[in-house]
Amino acid sequence: MAKVVVEAFKLTKPANHTTKITDLDKAGSWAREYIQTLEANGVTKNTEFMPKQSVTRGQFASFVVRAMDVKKEVSAADITAVKLVDQKTLEVTFNGELKEVKKRRLRHPRR
Repeated sequence: MAKVVVEAFKLTKPANHTTKITDLDKAGSWAREYIQTLEANGVTKNTEFMPKQSVTRGQFASFVVRAMDVKKEVSAADITAVKLVDQKTLEVTFNGELKEVKKRRLRHPRR
């Protein structure tokens, strides 16, 4: 989820950012930079990210809204729609292709 939001909105993390997330070590090494980027941009504000737990549609929608507030300008991969499909599915429509996300699996398998 963190990767999708960071890449969709082209969020960046300042080099001097110091994380306050206390459970970052529980995230896969590939995801840590994305999680810290969300934190640096105010998309997540909690000190616990809980990277091993599933994200609810409400949580994801909150991340999207906060990311939209960070990036007001239109880019090729902006989110154009967020639709509730059913109680467990949130459909996100992008204006363009997310190349890196398309090449890799969106969710890292739990170990």
